[in-house]
Amino acid sequence: KWETQKIEQLDLSEIQFRYPQTLRLDEIRTLGSEITIHLNYQHNNNKMFGFFQVWKMKQPLKDFLSLSKKYSSMTFESFHETSFKVQQLDGVMWEYVFLTKMRDVHGLEAFIENGDEMYRFTMYIDEENYKPTYKKMLQKMVQSLRVKGKADSAE
Repeated sequence: KWETQKIEQLDLSEIQFRYPQTLRLDEIRTLGSEITIHLNYQHNNNKMFGFFQVWKMKQPLKDFLSLSKKYSSMTFESFHETSFKVQQLDGVMWEYVFLTKMRDVHGLEAFIENGDEMYRFTMYIDEENYKPTYKKMLQKMVQSLRVKGKADSAE
């Protein structure tokens, strides 16, 4: 069974997405002027955690992602990037495995551009616990994204 999370922002777009009941959502927080919304979530099995964020963008998504990858402190064992669309918005999905001192971690991230706003869904799972159902879950959450009141273009 899936629930709906609605986020209303002052003077910005209204956002909603669906998530499975197996996820526990924390309180919505603001992390400053760049990350206007931050919402952690964790699977009931404690094997997956992640977050949803809304960013105020100062550059196009493509440039932001290219810089993020360039300056990342992660050591990637594998990295795949694909493009997608949701509600006429362009998105990019990253799927990767990165190494930590303790273990390998499977990362799934979706970035969706909407003018000067960017929406980010993220999941992290220890590689030994990773199953394709996590990717399907993230894709379903991403595809359920609905935004009312589009942001102005950053261009």
